[in-house]
Amino acid sequence: MPKKHTQSTKTRKRKGKDLDQIVDDLRPEKAAKLLNQPVDLEVAGDAQFYCIECNRYFVDETTINGHRKTKVHKRRLKQLEVPPYTVAEAEAAGGVGVYDRDRFLGPSKLSKKKPAFDSAIEMLRPYQLTRLCRSFATTTSDTGRRIGELSEAYTAAKTAVETFPPLSKVDPRAVFANNELNLGHIDVYGFDYDYTLAVYTRSLNQLIYDLAMNRLITYFKYPEQLRNIPYDITWAVRGLHFDAKKCVLLKLDAFSQIQKGTVYRGKVALPDEMVRKMYKGFSVSYDQIDPMYNLNPERETSLRQLIDLFTLPWVGLLTTATEYFDTHKIDFDPLSLFQDVEVAVQSVHLSGEMYSAVTSDLPQYVHKNPGLKEFLERLHKNGKVLFMITNSPYSFMNTGMHYMLGPDWREYFKYIVVLARKPKFFNGSAPFRLYNEVDDSLSYEKVTQLQPGFIYAGGNMQELAEKAAFDGRGVLFFGDHIYTDLADPMLKLGWHTGAIVPELAREIRTQNMDNYRSLVCWLETLTSLIEKFQDAAQGDPAVERVLQEWIKERSLLRTETKNMFNPQFGSIFRTYHNMTYFSRRLMRLADVYTSRLPNMLKYGLDHTFYPRRYPLPHEPHSPIGTDIF
Repeated sequence: MPKKHTQSTKTRKRKGKDLDQIVDDLRPEKAAKLLNQPVDLEVAGDAQFYCIECNRYFVDETTINGHRKTKVHKRRLKQLEVPPYTVAEAEAAGGVGVYDRDRFLGPSKLSKKKPAFDSAIEMLRPYQLTRLCRSFATTTSDTGRRIGELSEAYTAAKTAVETFPPLSKVDPRAVFANNELNLGHIDVYGFDYDYTLAVYTRSLNQLIYDLAMNRLITYFKYPEQLRNIPYDITWAVRGLHFDAKKCVLLKLDAFSQIQKGTVYRGKVALPDEMVRKMYKGFSVSYDQIDPMYNLNPERETSLRQLIDLFTLPWVGLLTTATEYFDTHKIDFDPLSLFQDVEVAVQSVHLSGEMYSAVTSDLPQYVHKNPGLKEFLERLHKNGKVLFMITNSPYSFMNTGMHYMLGPDWREYFKYIVVLARKPKFFNGSAPFRLYNEVDDSLSYEKVTQLQPGFIYAGGNMQELAEKAAFDGRGVLFFGDHIYTDLADPMLKLGWHTGAIVPELAREIRTQNMDNYRSLVCWLETLTSLIEKFQDAAQGDPAVERVLQEWIKERSLLRTETKNMFNPQFGSIFRTYHNMTYFSRRLMRLADVYTSRLPNMLKYGLDHTFYPRRYPLPHEPHSPIGTDIF
């Protein structure tokens, strides 16, 4: 007896998307993403040939082009001409409100002409531009058509960049990771004082400049007229190199390449061609660079990196003196100038002039650093061991800490070391000496153990780690000087390190500006256009002129984005396309970095910082900019 047919009651999963979902996918911002999906080897055609209207992937360009000619695709286009059914339409049809056919169904037929944006999105398909470029390369006889195709690609790219969602903004007060760091494993926190616990105003740079200039004139007999030349605090950035042989300031990238347009003698920018002749290119050999921390400290070098925040007045003194000597045709020795400036700036510290001026007017020179007390209190209450190591004298440091945290600031710190003479503190063997704060003297008695609550001077890091029983415990040390504060603790003792970079917040605020973000997107996209069409344009002067206009625009864009940070030298973290020499050392010697210590309050004591996965040049990038084509 035949089996009686019964209808299945099982619910089957519908294949594909509903029409209203597809209509939503056709919105410009979603369509742009769907047409530029990352490579997925599990999907047909690696997800590079996708038909939005039919919600289908195809294996190659030929297949998808053939699909668009089929009745299936054309039928779907006809279905999409009718606006999707909505709740509002259902309610109106049921008597709630007024049913307006034109409102819900729209015109009977949609215009066959594609909106301008749809055409731009179509152009954004990687295989479409590849096809256009191939067609462009083979169309050698019709110059007008080739220029038209270039214009078409340029306009499509411009439209896409303007329509894409902007790059996300970055929190200026966040903490950024170079290496994975689990705070749950940290039991001991160490701190430098200057520019780490204490944050100074720009007025300090002016003070150091004035005091050092006075010493140059008084002790080294430099011209009295130098006093009348004003000091521009914002003219330079730190991390620059000074070539003592050629008497020029310059900015290097992570690979010792000179960034074009950032070489100055005095305050006069040197043309790129002159720089090329001076250095026989734009590359500086490693034996010319002095990173202030190297395996061969006896090696003589001609370039000195001005990496400390205290060296910004150095730049001012060097540029002022050089400009004056050159203007008045005075012959001078650049190396002697650098050495004189170095001694003058160091004397400002050693003589105590700077310390006296700062302590006499703390609001003028020292920020209150809001949140610092709360951060130290949280660490202390949770049983963390805190210590401080500073090169500054106790009286100066104590006055500043009292101003920022109150008279009970010493309760937070188990160990305090002053007059540490870093970097010798990290690699030397000087003994600790007990400091007497009553009469400002040092005891001659041998220090056999470090006792909490006492102040010590001198000493060395190895002895501190042993006598404070830091061995085997997680230690995180914060400082502002990449070499003096962070290099040895990380490389020799295996401590974790955190860099305080005060300029970071200001630079992030600049890069968060809408104008900057849109300029960067267009710069990267235009660079991809130039790279895509440059070979095919050769041999046709008219077409090559179009490419040259693109290259000229790209150059202007690079200069404009650089100038938004600093008109002379740009960002301290990057050159046009690479990280700077400063950034490379920061990434190597700091596990985390941030603009100020209280930013750590955003994170719990068991928080783990994870570094970002930066794409290498041969790896897939985001769909906007470099990979849009």
